[in-house]
Amino acid sequence: MDNYYEERRWSNDLGEIYGIRCQGSSHVRDDNKPCQDYFKVKANKKLTIMALADGHGSAAYDLSEFGSKLAVEAAINELRKIYTVNRKSKYYLFSALKNDFPKNVVREWKARADKDIVKRDSSFDLTNKSSLYKRYGTT
Repeated sequence: MDNYYEERRWSNDLGEIYGIRCQGSSHVRDDNKPCQDYFKVKANKKLTIMALADGHGSAAYDLSEFGSKLAVEAAINELRKIYTVNRKSKYYLFSALKNDFPKNVVREWKARADKDIVKRDSSFDLTNKSSLYKRYGTT
């Protein structure tokens, strides 16, 4: 994928969604850093699930372009699970989104980062988890 620009469009019975991400001008200017943001949409005829993440840009977050993708994938996966289990009750659906979604996404994101770092750097000391998660920093 070109780091400078990505545009996608989704449509279903609910309408259309457009997503755009692009490499910031400071990233182009400063050693051509990649775009550290990520988004994803999963849509069928009756439901649209979307998530986005903003990777942290400073040097301490050198894996944030991957961290943002892992966060979005974790969020999409968790949203799908919550909807599947709770779709018949708005009360339970909103309760799960409020109470379970944040902690479950963080847990899954950390598990994904643990697996990802092993692929990228097999010598990384997995006992130093806080430094690992900082490198994957995203919001």
